[in-house]
Amino acid sequence: MTNCMDMVNRMIDSPMLGKFRVATVAQNKQQNMKNKSMATKLPNQPTKDVKQQKAAPSQAAIAQMAYEIWISTGKQAGRDQQNWFEAEWQLRQS
Repeated sequence: MTNCMDMVNRMIDSPMLGKFRVATVAQNKQQNMKNKSMATKLPNQPTKDVKQQKAAPSQAAIAQMAYEIWISTGKQAGRDQQNWFEAEWQLRQS
């Protein structure tokens, strides 16, 4: 009975697998060369079309805004999450 390593060694030594491995290595080298050439063409600075992202508002700022929304809407119960998300959205927009 042969063990797994014997089977693997026979597969590695087979002519078909050898051709496949050579072709795969060549394709990988070509792909790596393409990736490297593309990477060198990328600009170092973001283009004008890319918006600069703002820092996320702090939880304290969101809490304060949510409290103000809660007060302005008549202190309605059960709207804490909606007020929080509304406050977060408003702060991100400003």
